Amino acid sequence: MDFKKILVIFLGVFIVIDIFLAVQVVFFNETARDLTTPDTVLTELHNDNISFTPPSTKHQTGVYISGDFNTKYLKNEVKSIPDKAKFDDAEGTMTVKVSNPEVLGENLTQAQKQISKLLKSTKKVIAGKQYVYDANMTKVANTMPHSGHILIYSQVLAGNREIMGVEGRIQFKLTSTYEVDEYTQSYIVNAQVLRDAAEVISEQNALIGLYQYNELPNNGKVLWTKLAYTQLTTVEKDTIFVPTWVVAVENSANTVSVLRVNAFDGSLMK
Repeated sequence: MDFKKILVIFLGVFIVIDIFLAVQVVFFNETARDLTTPDTVLTELHNDNISFTPPSTKHQTGVYISGDFNTKYLKNEVKSIPDKAKFDDAEGTMTVKVSNPEVLGENLTQAQKQISKLLKSTKKVIAGKQYVYDANMTKVANTMPHSGHILIYSQVLAGNREIMGVEGRIQFKLTSTYEVDEYTQSYIVNAQVLRDAAEVISEQNALIGLYQYNELPNNGKVLWTKLAYTQLTTVEKDTIFVPTWVVAVENSANTVSVLRVNAFDGSLMK
């Protein structure tokens, strides 16, 4: 990546950050509450009958990452796998129909263990070793209406932290008898760290931010939180990823929503 391209990416990222910060300041000026301490906010959550596990106050670190999100790499490597694939260039995905499916077990846990072994073989799945099982997103996917079962694996980037989004993901579709019917894969190539690691907000601050943004429903439940990478923006042909607190919330109707908080500035990401 040449110096001019890096400079353009930096400028694009910082412009987006400035916009996020400006929006955040305006929002809090308009909707500020008398919530002066973290303990006060957490008490308010309890008063609204929002259940959650006590969040961590630890501050971790993260980086901005750029990468190419398209089907070029997958197209170049598709000859290495035995099954036929079709590509969706607009979505940046490759879908593979498994020609000779095998029963992987009697339940989803057994199937997951078999697929994790499968990913270690590049003869079966392209760059499979770069993906890890995503139990959280798998649970979310299996709450949605569909036939069979879903298993989701996420690509790992810098600092052994995975992507939680449609980018850098393999989604396996299983039959009701735990055979792999097909899988859809996306892949981030040429990942580059854009600057040195910096401190991110804590899990507690992310949860408080969501409450102040009115994103946590009364009588709801915070199912899980995870610090991962998600897409922030695109600059020219590069996709920029930012450390993100990803939070799954269930409302009183048992509908699950996945929320995102920018872990650098605390802004809500849509």
